[in-house]
Amino acid sequence: MYHTIHHIRYSVKNVEKFSSFLINQLKFKKYATPKASKCPLQSKTTVLRHADVIFIIDELKEGAEPCCGNFFCHRNNNHPVNTACDVCLQTSQVDFILQRGKSVSSENIHRETDHIGDKDGIVSYAVIKSPVGNLQHTLIDLTKYGGAFLPGFEVDQAWKAEENPQVMTAVDHIAFALKLEHTDEVVQWYNHCLGFSRMIINIEEDFDDGFVVKEGTRGLRLKAVLGPQHL
Repeated sequence: MYHTIHHIRYSVKNVEKFSSFLINQLKFKKYATPKASKCPLQSKTTVLRHADVIFIIDELKEGAEPCCGNFFCHRNNNHPVNTACDVCLQTSQVDFILQRGKSVSSENIHRETDHIGDKDGIVSYAVIKSPVGNLQHTLIDLTKYGGAFLPGFEVDQAWKAEENPQVMTAVDHIAFALKLEHTDEVVQWYNHCLGFSRMIINIEEDFDDGFVVKEGTRGLRLKAVLGPQHL
């Protein structure tokens, strides 16, 4: 089993403004667009890429119900503020992770395993709710898919990979700001459901208490977990 970040999805009030910031300040380029759809919100969706970092940017919507049955139109893009709402993980064990999630709570599962495809093959996917805020994880298995991105999207013909990325090459980690009493609960969830394990990040770190950084009366208690890697 392995996991890698395939893309991160954002839900924002102004897609054009956020996209312009990423393009002008962080050197992202337009990578793909959704194929024609009846969904009124998806027409504003854009996909940007820099090196191996891919962001899907959706317009924030009102109401709890999905606006359509599209692969990426899920309930959590209605948060009242701009947010990273989905960290999509590419994995070889979609069904296994769902079963682990159900053993904690059936409410964790936003979408059972399903399949979507095009001329380049089939993608198996599911959606599981993280215990952190409005964040969810779309799980995708690409072992039977040979396309450049995902079904339902067209890669921009003008897009060209950078030979020497100027700003970044990949997403190194995802950081959560949590209340102290919730930290261990989140660590245990990622260990149980996704197979993450505790990782020591400093020689002075205590395994149970984490790495404590203090400045006067203020401080941070850091704990890191590492996902299963390629064998």
